[in-house]
Amino acid sequence: MTPKQVCKYFGNLTAAAQALDLTRQAIYQWRRNGVIPWRTQTSIAYITGGALKADKRRRNGPRKTP
Repeated sequence: MTPKQVCKYFGNLTAAAQALDLTRQAIYQWRRNGVIPWRTQTSIAYITGGALKADKRRRNGPRKTP
């Protein structure tokens, strides 16, 4: 799952943060990094009843070039 998918599912960034009991800054960090931490993805998958799926391919995030 991507940060964009999470925000879309919950309606917006603020609603996602409230539903997941996280700060908006945490979600902004996901957007900046382009990845949601694996454990957080699995928690979101559980909270959404599987509507959003944890994506092992995005587990370590995109590779950053120096």
